[in-house]
Amino acid sequence: MIIKLDELNIKDEIEIDEEVFKDSELDKRIIDLKNSRVIGKIYYDTADDMILECTFTGTMIINDSISLKEVPYDFEIDLNEKVEEIVENSQDVYEKTKNTLDLKRILWQNIVLEVPISYTEVKDAELKGRGWELVKEDKKVKETDPRLKKLEDLLERRWLVMAVPARRTSKTKKNMRRTHLKREVGAITTCPKCGAAIRPHRACTKCGNYKNEKVLEVQEEN
Repeated sequence: MIIKLDELNIKDEIEIDEEVFKDSELDKRIIDLKNSRVIGKIYYDTADDMILECTFTGTMIINDSISLKEVPYDFEIDLNEKVEEIVENSQDVYEKTKNTLDLKRILWQNIVLEVPISYTEVKDAELKGRGWELVKEDKKVKETDPRLKKLEDLLERRWLVMAVPARRTSKTKKNMRRTHLKREVGAITTCPKCGAAIRPHRACTKCGNYKNEKVLEVQEEN
């Protein structure tokens, strides 16, 4: 589906009304396309930008996620983009020498984004296998596996469970953690007047002097 952009030199717009068929090289998840059609136009807007405006509709045939059967999936894709931006993002859709645009590749680059990750038409499927079964939240399990009975009891009284150390902590190990919890002795200096031991920057309690000045009245002991 090749569009010649040179036609815009003689027309106001290029009308698009084409059927689109499957290209197996682009996405293998899509088995086939049914009733696929693209309708739209290419034109210059008021800012002289070339605009691709179209709607791509149809039905893709894909595999059912559960039954793996081929099922239909309807889609509708609306495009309204600048041709210049489309070419910048994917240069293989534009051939510069012929000034042509491959609309089919543009549509397929958009349709692969529409393929659902998981899609099924199976209702109330019985999802179970050997040793497992998928149940709904409101469905209660009637019987408990006896191998899990102890685990169930443990979870029911989990608030009683507490961590237990692997071995007893010795007194030496305990005391080593407390070596930083000690009382440190402050700095000691001597009074320049009487020579008594005092704390720095404090008045002497023996003679009452501070920096060779009498600042305290000291009573003599009887």
